[in-house]
Amino acid sequence: MKISRCSGCQYVYYCGRNCQRKAWSIHKVECPNIKRIHPRVLPDAARMLSRIVIKLSQGGRDERGYYAPNKYRVFHDLMS
Repeated sequence: MKISRCSGCQYVYYCGRNCQRKAWSIHKVECPNIKRIHPRVLPDAARMLSRIVIKLSQGGRDERGYYAPNKYRVFHDLMS
């Protein structure tokens, strides 16, 4: 396994090309912003919130997250 870094923002690391491809739909939105604030670093909580907003804007509200073979949650289930 070869660790690789995003060539755009130089901040995000991936365990390989496959992981990088899987993450691209969200990272392509955040990458220019991370690059713009460099060398400052976005706090982890702010980056997580940003990624949630991006995911929801891309239709992730109804995406299933499995936590057992036949049990899953969608984002809407987590809202209170």
